[in-house]
Amino acid sequence: MKFHLSPVVVNISILLILVLATLLRLINAESDPFWVDERGHLEVALSADISDLFTGVREHAAAAPLDYLLLRFYQRLTGAETRFELRLPYVFYGLLSVYLIYQLGRLIFNPIIGLIGAYTMSISAFHVYYSQEVRFYSLSALIGLLSTLLFLTAWKRPSWLRWVLWGFVCLLGLYTHYFLALVFFVQLGWLLANEFGKRPDPKSKLFKSLFLPCVVFTISLLAFLPWFLWAANAPLNNFPELGISFGQALFIFISALGPSLAFLVFSPFGVFFEKRKLASAEFVIRPFPRCLYCRQLSWVFLQRPPGNFCIAVLDPPEFG
Repeated sequence: MKFHLSPVVVNISILLILVLATLLRLINAESDPFWVDERGHLEVALSADISDLFTGVREHAAAAPLDYLLLRFYQRLTGAETRFELRLPYVFYGLLSVYLIYQLGRLIFNPIIGLIGAYTMSISAFHVYYSQEVRFYSLSALIGLLSTLLFLTAWKRPSWLRWVLWGFVCLLGLYTHYFLALVFFVQLGWLLANEFGKRPDPKSKLFKSLFLPCVVFTISLLAFLPWFLWAANAPLNNFPELGISFGQALFIFISALGPSLAFLVFSPFGVFFEKRKLASAEFVIRPFPRCLYCRQLSWVFLQRPPGNFCIAVLDPPEFG
């Protein structure tokens, strides 16, 4: 027997959850003093000159400028000075995240799961803590959830507008926190696994289903490249915590960009499918286009009925 909630009950429930989330995030927002990272963040964001802001962000290891710019604009607009006032944007980002996790659960499952997810996030000690911190973590969580919601919406009802919106949010994410790139690559990886995991179908619109997201994500990466090159070459930064040089950082960026470019180059020539018997179990082997940085290897998806997937890297001669 399925349990259903009326729309009125659902709306009242999410409203009460948001009220609870607001109260928990406003408590101690004024009394807790700024710690060293928050003071450094504020010092850069509220620099006298905008050029000093970009220079300061550049010299902060692995920092991106969007959150600093938003905080600067908010402070200039409202004249915020107290700890409570300066932390309000991050409280707002946290509340939006609670609402988005509800929408995400509702989209994937049903409103009840969405409400459970929203309530769990609203009382999460970690999320409450980072929703009160003047750092980019609260905004990063918001953008990660928003990108996932837009991604699933575009995948279910693909259109140029939906994919462009997703790509724009991806670009905002890259300019907020570099680690959000992992979220976006997971989304693309899921899309590739889903599309390549289908049985060969002569009527399949594989190219169309992958072309739009790859194009918009490639454009987002290229739009992020100027900042990445400038920040990675900072004399006081050079990614010390990661232990990599500018050249290594550039190689990582090109490697990340490679699969999208490779698909755009090779997809017009079609994708070749071949069935094989491996260990008495049927697999469907779908080679990925080779990339310049792994010429001797072919990425393949192995599909095993009833739909379990794994990714393997095989030397081409092994295909027989």
